[in-house]
Amino acid sequence: MPLSVIPGVNRLARKSATEQNIRTGRAATTARQYARDMVHNCVDRGRATPEGAQPGLAPGDDAFARRLARMTIRHIGEIDHLLSQLMDRPLPDRDGLTRNALRIGLCELLFMETADHAATDEAVRLAPPKHTGLVNAVLRNFVRRRKDLVFPTRMAVNIPAWLYTGWELSLGRDLASDVAGQLTTDPPLDLTIREAPDDWAGRLDGQRIGASTVRVPVGSAVTLIDGYREGAWWVQDAAAALPVALLGQVSGKTVYDLCAAPGGKTAQLVAAGANVTALDRSDRRLARLEKNLERLGLETLLINEDAAEWQPDTPADAVLLDAPCSATGTLRRHPDVAWTKRPEDVKSLQDVQKRLLASAAGFVAPDGVLLYCVCSLQPEEGPDVISDFLGANPGWRIDPVTADEAPDFAAALTPEGTVRTHPGILADKGGVDGFYICRLKQAV
Repeated sequence: MPLSVIPGVNRLARKSATEQNIRTGRAATTARQYARDMVHNCVDRGRATPEGAQPGLAPGDDAFARRLARMTIRHIGEIDHLLSQLMDRPLPDRDGLTRNALRIGLCELLFMETADHAATDEAVRLAPPKHTGLVNAVLRNFVRRRKDLVFPTRMAVNIPAWLYTGWELSLGRDLASDVAGQLTTDPPLDLTIREAPDDWAGRLDGQRIGASTVRVPVGSAVTLIDGYREGAWWVQDAAAALPVALLGQVSGKTVYDLCAAPGGKTAQLVAAGANVTALDRSDRRLARLEKNLERLGLETLLINEDAAEWQPDTPADAVLLDAPCSATGTLRRHPDVAWTKRPEDVKSLQDVQKRLLASAAGFVAPDGVLLYCVCSLQPEEGPDVISDFLGANPGWRIDPVTADEAPDFAAALTPEGTVRTHPGILADKGGVDGFYICRLKQAV
């Protein structure tokens, strides 16, 4: 079935007054209600999953709701494909509560360890009174016909068509398919270790990845993991730790970290002994960065300013630009991103990236390094930005990354000497986030 006709998927448009009444901005009374509302707001309305705990929910219930919502969004195409076989006709847009009660119920039946009767009964409670019978009938029908239904074999059904088509063009059909499959699984937890990563790998029953990452089993709350209180590590995907590693030895050097929040790369730089100035235009995000550094016992200069307008007093030995982007590389952990971004967003962000990169080039000392990265899988935000920059600045060149500099990431190196990570890399270990990384130097 083509992506564009899967019931309930890629629906962007007008919402009826009834559907608008789904409880946005109000506290849900149960975890499943909250999960239903998050799925509705994300997939049907293009709104990001809210940060922070839901008022009125215990921490455990909030965590369950978010996991259920993420799981439903990860498998949304598969779920809607099955619903199309279980119902004579799709629900109209005005019946968003019912549609998302069914989605939540099917997700629990398919992908969560919930008993059939419990998943069905809970989904019925999520539906409006006029549709409780419908929800009950559809889900019981699924339980009876489970072995006879046609399940999608291409995980591309879970990705908006415009996004997946772009991956096929830039990554190739086979790799795009591998990425889509990897996005249906819960990602592991990666920790960037300040010192002795091999020792911490043994201590945490984890595995070492790259230069400083330890991947640990998912399960315990982050704050309960050994080493949290003493600031021995911070949460950061293995691919996100690569950019700083590719700057090489930074101890004693002046480094400008642009668009720095939430601060994982800032922490790497400070812990490595660099003299760091960290910029971010968002005071809220900068406050989060400051709080994260405080937990780690690290200090550096923080500046609340737009990097495109900032004028430093002296040039830096290295400038790291982790530019604002569509964040499609983070879909393993944030599946809602696929439904909250549009093609026009990518074009708008590309303009910002080009502007920031042009400014950042002016901050670098003649023999310094400029490193550009984005947590995006879209070529418009990676190689296209670099191509335009080099065309407009012939005094700059790509400084190729070698396999020795990127342990475990040889498969991510491109012929041009840049780095392209994606969820299909290290798939046997749980994959990694998608990043494009390019190291630049001024031509001699």
